[in-house]
Amino acid sequence: MQTAIAKIRESNPSLAPVTVKPLSAARKDWSTSCYIHLNLSNTTRASEKEPRVDLLVLWMATLAAHNSNWEVTWTPCKAGSDKRMFIRFLDVTDDSKTGNVAATDKILKWANTKGWTVSNVYPYKGAVFLTLAHPKHVDEIADNNTHIIKGFEQPIRVFRGRQIEIQNPFELAIIGVPTEYDTYTIEELISKWLRSHFRNEGESTLAGIRIPPREPETIVFHMTTWAATSEVLSPNAQTAFVEFFKKLCPNMLAPRLLFDVNTSGAFKTTGNLRNDFHKGAESLQKAFQDLSRRVTDNEKANQTQHLATQLQISSTLQERVLNTQHALIAQNYGNMLEQNLAEVKSQQMNLRITLIGITDVRQLEDANKIKQALEVNQKELEEKIKTSRQDFTSIVSSSATNLIQPAPKIATIPTTASSIVPSAPPGLPNPTIPLRRTSASLTNIPEGWELRKKPRTSGQQRDRGSENPPLSNVEAMNIDTHGEVRVFNFLKDYSGYRRSRKIPCRSRSSIMKPILLLATLLFAISLVNAVQATMVPPSSTSTFSIYALNANGFHRLIAAYAPWNPGDEGDTSDFWKDMTSLCRSTTTSWTLAGDLNATISLFERRSGGVEARRQYLQFLDLTNGHDLWSDNPDRTRVNDWTCRSSQPGQGNIIDRIVTSSSTLTDAEISVTDRHNDWIPNTDHRGIVARIMHSRPLTNDDIQNGETDLNFQRRPSSSPRVKMPLKTEKEKYQTFRDGVDEKIKAMSLHRQMYETCRSRFVIS
Repeated sequence: MQTAIAKIRESNPSLAPVTVKPLSAARKDWSTSCYIHLNLSNTTRASEKEPRVDLLVLWMATLAAHNSNWEVTWTPCKAGSDKRMFIRFLDVTDDSKTGNVAATDKILKWANTKGWTVSNVYPYKGAVFLTLAHPKHVDEIADNNTHIIKGFEQPIRVFRGRQIEIQNPFELAIIGVPTEYDTYTIEELISKWLRSHFRNEGESTLAGIRIPPREPETIVFHMTTWAATSEVLSPNAQTAFVEFFKKLCPNMLAPRLLFDVNTSGAFKTTGNLRNDFHKGAESLQKAFQDLSRRVTDNEKANQTQHLATQLQISSTLQERVLNTQHALIAQNYGNMLEQNLAEVKSQQMNLRITLIGITDVRQLEDANKIKQALEVNQKELEEKIKTSRQDFTSIVSSSATNLIQPAPKIATIPTTASSIVPSAPPGLPNPTIPLRRTSASLTNIPEGWELRKKPRTSGQQRDRGSENPPLSNVEAMNIDTHGEVRVFNFLKDYSGYRRSRKIPCRSRSSIMKPILLLATLLFAISLVNAVQATMVPPSSTSTFSIYALNANGFHRLIAAYAPWNPGDEGDTSDFWKDMTSLCRSTTTSWTLAGDLNATISLFERRSGGVEARRQYLQFLDLTNGHDLWSDNPDRTRVNDWTCRSSQPGQGNIIDRIVTSSSTLTDAEISVTDRHNDWIPNTDHRGIVARIMHSRPLTNDDIQNGETDLNFQRRPSSSPRVKMPLKTEKEKYQTFRDGVDEKIKAMSLHRQMYETCRSRFVIS
């Protein structure tokens, strides 16, 4: 190189003096690369404001023209760190010899067979580095990503030494450019920012911008002068660049000299890539396993919820079909009354025709008696027809509360207060459905009746001819183990009145006695009829009584404490199956009450295991049972909870009462709201229910004119105004239009106009 430079200067003495330096003075291996530096005097250097890169550009062009095999470029990094002639062979570890000697020998032999001149070869960290003497040979190897080398089973991957070649003086680099955006858009944004911030006499000092090959996360640019380059590298410009791009590109670094980027090894990957990939693969595998488990759990929960919804829909449809059948029976009964009324009117007409021309006084008196009897019969039939029409309309459209005649006012029965009155803890919410119960309404015992205890004998049968349906009032509450004596005395008195059946249930907290496993609820039952009244007095430790006003009435009462998770594989898994069998085998009406640990709607807050709701809804469907809480559509877990939850101000509605729906006439339920209704030593509130059943109506009853239709469901809830939802605002306009039509139909607008004219002077 020195010889070539001396010949060039002889032919072109105007070129500046230069000095030739080796690639690395510390290396012992030979190299075909060297550096050329300007050899200017100190006086010349001090007089120049800008570095004389133009002199080096002249030398670059002259040397490239002197020998076409030479590659003349700007120095990419500090002396001895140039990677232009490097080739790296990955994954060629060979433990047969120390230092991976066998792998280096194979690669060196392969390069020699190709005719490539190798200046050095050495192993380093699981790879082999090959230094070639000619840049064209480096490009030939790097153009193919893999090479088949004899002695290796798999193709060997090859990579260049990672550095960005400098194409223009004082080039700068921006690294960390995000690849998720369009590269052209980011390049345009950076170019626009540089042009707007760095100007000289109104002209931009940005000379060019590019994206180097194989480096999509790097943008390289250069300025027109060294002064403009220094301005870009100033601290103020660096801070302004980071502040401007920190939201769009938070990991992008401020511009640096490309020479410094190559020298500092900014592209060097720290750590062990194989271990990093292995750890990443394990993390992804765990994440996929967790995701698969969540998907499986979600599918199971959706299937369970779907099945529960289907059971609930089936129960609702069955009830609607039953109501339709009842409506058709009521319509048939009304048609029969219409036919009877037509026959009476026909007999009256025939009687009038027969009386024409009769002068016998006795015959006239007999005819008048017959006429009066026919008129009385006609009035009775017309009244029954009117009632039948109202009943039919109430079933198919209007509120069922119109079907229930108001109960007569009755006297109250004083009760003996317990020696210990529980006090309600603070923070109990008012129930959504207010209680309308009193001592009189719970017993329905007419004033002046004498109450006496009268055991029922096995020979007594139920009175089928009774017109008034028996009314049952159930008052239920949870107890703890301290109430064992009270429950035992209560059930001992009650056991002589009705034989009970026990279904074993194991408690989660403790194994209670069978009597407590059955009786987690206390009942105050009153079977009302107008025949005769008997009373079972309370024991000395109980504040509840049993009133039986019809000794011939049959009604099965079942007290139950359901398991928390009936889906477990234990002795509680068959609880609802046994309960279903018990209720379906009952030949009379029945009522089930207790802590059932299940809900039927999401807004009641789920309690119990995954299977609790599904099995409970299936029980209602198979037994044709009616859950009393379903009559209160406005119930909430905030105001009507029966079991307090860990979340403040809320609870679960799990204390429930179910009764057979075939003979159900009326029912209501609510939580207790008085200061002494709280149950001590528990987290439960009491519930109060009113249930009215009627005996089954037969064809003989219809033929005999019996109007006590047991299918007329008469819920005791008062009519309420339900405000439309936000998505149902069109109902407001429908309501206004309906009011306007009724005002016009009743001519109220004319009456209002006449009233205004009579009270005000209209001019």
